[in-house]
Amino acid sequence: APAAFAGTTTINFDTPVVTSPVGLGTQYLAEGVEFGPDVRSLEIPDECSAQIYRDPAHARSGTQVAYSFCPAHGEDFDQEAEILGKLSDFSDAVSVYAGAPGGGLEGVTLTVYNAHGTALAKRTATVGSDATTLMAITTTTEEIAYFAVQGPIAISTAIEIDDLSFEVPSVPPPPQIGV
Repeated sequence: APAAFAGTTTINFDTPVVTSPVGLGTQYLAEGVEFGPDVRSLEIPDECSAQIYRDPAHARSGTQVAYSFCPAHGEDFDQEAEILGKLSDFSDAVSVYAGAPGGGLEGVTLTVYNAHGTALAKRTATVGSDATTLMAITTTTEEIAYFAVQGPIAISTAIEIDDLSFEVPSVPPPPQIGV
């Protein structure tokens, strides 16, 4: 079901309440976003699954965050911590508060994509240990279909996001059809 039109939707990951990590997927579809590696066919390196994770010490609001961690796999350092989302309706703005609970991290990137998988914009930041570093992207048209928050490649460090926000258009956009 598409999100309601006209306004800003913010997801703080505090529902459903979890006592141990739970895979992040369709829990927020009614609010307008689906998470996981299967939400797109973008050319992004192997991703690790994101989870809803209870972390009151590092959450910006409430007690839970979206969390991703890729442990080192021997000599295979081609994976990165990553949180992927697909919006139910096209948007012109996406923002998250990011952090790395292991003590901060350079090179955390928010990238937004159109329906065809073309990167529209990206922002890279050094984040602290708490999910309080604002990363935001606004485009001139409502064409953001997907977003990815990624840690630097080949680094086995967790990333977290909280208070994901995205603008919901006032009028439903026309469909984008890829050929």
